[in-house]
Amino acid sequence: MAVLIGAAAYASRLVPVVRGGGLRGMNSYDGSVYYAAAAGLAHGLLPYRDFLFLHPPGIVVALVPFAALGRVIGDPSGIEVATLAWFGIGALNAVLVSRILRPLGVLAALVGGLFYAVFYPAVFIERTPLLEAPAATVTLVALLLLTRTPEAGPIAIRVVLLAGGLLGLSAGSKIWGLVVLVAVFGWTWATYGARRGFLLLTGAAIGATIVCLPFFAVAPGSMVETKVLSPVGCSQSSVPIEPSIQRRE
Repeated sequence: MAVLIGAAAYASRLVPVVRGGGLRGMNSYDGSVYYAAAAGLAHGLLPYRDFLFLHPPGIVVALVPFAALGRVIGDPSGIEVATLAWFGIGALNAVLVSRILRPLGVLAALVGGLFYAVFYPAVFIERTPLLEAPAATVTLVALLLLTRTPEAGPIAIRVVLLAGGLLGLSAGSKIWGLVVLVAVFGWTWATYGARRGFLLLTGAAIGATIVCLPFFAVAPGSMVETKVLSPVGCSQSSVPIEPSIQRRE
């Protein structure tokens, strides 16, 4: 079943791209921006300090291996490999949805997994290197860790901490992950008690710190300005906006 769901999800993302502009086509402006940011990091340029970036740094870190590969085989090929990998992330996400629903029965798992595999919003965010795809993956893994049957006994502390850490990584990729974290925190509290709920938040703080602290440490003002103030129009960033990534003097 997992193979069927994964194959359906991968094909649902691959075929429209190949039949459209191809792997090198302009499937998404944002995906190209994220790859360019990762290429800058691979060359020693840091987001927030050296160039404007209006998202948490998780997507930049996730794309660094592909940007590093692009330095060897060329950036067009590097982003092609990243795009193929994002199709794989979509396939994995569909399988994770199926696995989460498995306690409800084989039919529920099959229908849920196949529904995600062809669900247009999911296909849209996983057809090119967008930040939502890996954020969805770590969120789904966290939910899989937390959704145990009552007969399994009290959930282990390390499992709750790990699930929280994954949710923290999700928020470190897209700020709206904080909303998901609050929702899962409430569910965890209601299901496993207050102690497990606050352990989840502790794990989330650790996960978010791991991905964000290195960048915050070198440019705290710019990171807060671009992530908190600029999106709501309360400030004008002092970080230069330029057509290409350039090092600040």
